[in-house]
Amino acid sequence: MSEIYVVVSGKGGVGKSSMTALLGRAFAQRGKKALLIDCDIGLRSLDIILDVQDKVLFSWGDIVEELCDPEQAAVQQEGLYLLAAPARLPRDFGPAELRGLAGDCAEKFGCDYVFIDAGAGIADNAMLAMGAADKALIVSTPDNVCVRSVAAAADKLFELGMDPENVRLIINRFDKKSAISGKMLNVDDVIDSTGVQLIGAVPDDEAIELCLHRGMSLPKSSEAFKAAARIAGRIDGEEIKLRIK
Repeated sequence: MSEIYVVVSGKGGVGKSSMTALLGRAFAQRGKKALLIDCDIGLRSLDIILDVQDKVLFSWGDIVEELCDPEQAAVQQEGLYLLAAPARLPRDFGPAELRGLAGDCAEKFGCDYVFIDAGAGIADNAMLAMGAADKALIVSTPDNVCVRSVAAAADKLFELGMDPENVRLIINRFDKKSAISGKMLNVDDVIDSTGVQLIGAVPDDEAIELCLHRGMSLPKSSEAFKAAARIAGRIDGEEIKLRIK
């Protein structure tokens, strides 16, 4: 049975969706299959980040409303499957229904992992995704505003009954020189302020930003992808030493 992760952030603009895409690609590179579910309803972006927007014909909302089969809605790319977000939430659809959809589609496609890309913050879309998952990855940038919002997101996950042992922190866009100079928080400060155990830090990488702005595929040669690959390995049960660049 697939493990269902939700990828959340306390606020928008921290790279949550790009991190979801990077992890999907990283698992595909490891020979594993990953199902990515865009749950940013009305504001989907994973199809653009993965450069498959022209291949999306249906959303997962169309599956729920029986307008298409999962095979018609899913876009396959290099060992991962994407279900795009609908423009609106299907009627009478909650966390249990999303969990059922995720599990059924993952089984149908033979996926090892499911990553639900939640809407930013702790509003309804985010809560829907949080309630459907077994485990959570919280993405934060190393600044005080984002760190405070991450702590709020973690509290919501705990209120929903998620075991703190199943919640992990990813620090995105980390720059060691900026941390040393005091322009950004250092890793220990972020961990202490959020109260969430670290699973990896992803360096600030211009290649990723360039691809996002141009709608290009995310480069596997980038330092950000290499960091995501290490995180994927840890999720997959490997003992990989934390590297902070």
